Amino acid sequence: ICLAETVDIFAMSCPSLEKRRNFICQIAAPTLGLTADAATRYIESRIPPLSCGGHNNHCVEVGRARLLALKKEDDENDMSAPGKKRNFAETNHALRLMESVAVCASQNEP
Repeated sequence: ICLAETVDIFAMSCPSLEKRRNFICQIAAPTLGLTADAATRYIESRIPPLSCGGHNNHCVEVGRARLLALKKEDDENDMSAPGKKRNFAETNHALRLMESVAVCASQNEP
């Protein structure tokens, strides 16, 4: 988790994949006592879990972030209800981006 936070803060704003990999291999991994291969593999292959409806259906969890949601009793867009379809492709990339945004929102970051 510490590695994911470090990479999110210091490297994810860089559009170059090669520069992000260099950051992971040359700075983040040695600082945390990890091998470059293990750190790169962890960052690029992890799949954050997505959970909707925890804590009495008032919580959404994405990886390392938990967001409380205000929910109306007559919410027609309740995606956690049985038989409802969700309009979201749970790809690895989408889940990692969603986790990063959720962490920012949970920490009240801009």
